[in-house]
Amino acid sequence: DYPWEDLDAFVFRHRASKKWFCLFMDVSASCLGIDDKENIEKPEIRSEIDKWIDEIIIGLINIIYTFNPPLIVLGGGIMNEDYIIDLIDRKIYNKLMENYRNVNIVRSRLGNDAALLGVAYQAAKIEE
Repeated sequence: DYPWEDLDAFVFRHRASKKWFCLFMDVSASCLGIDDKENIEKPEIRSEIDKWIDEIIIGLINIIYTFNPPLIVLGGGIMNEDYIIDLIDRKIYNKLMENYRNVNIVRSRLGNDAALLGVAYQAAKIEE
């Protein structure tokens, strides 16, 4: 489902409830004020990224408490920064109830194309 005409993003919905259970979208580094590698080291940029990470963590915690997945794969250009995955992993672990701390959060090995390739794979399975 493509709920926004002007945004390159899509969602998966449960068939019965129509509620979203997955959102795919790219967040470019420039959207976060990072135009080049050097900007990420600036304290004011780093502070904004840390705020964004806190918001991402809220969403991830909801996903974890709802589905209790063993693995969450994060992709997109900004996720290529080592400190971001490390910070998400460290912060989320401290906020999760103990029974949910077994989730492994990793960076996508397929980079920015991960979501597109996953959807293509699922579409190919449906056509079989």
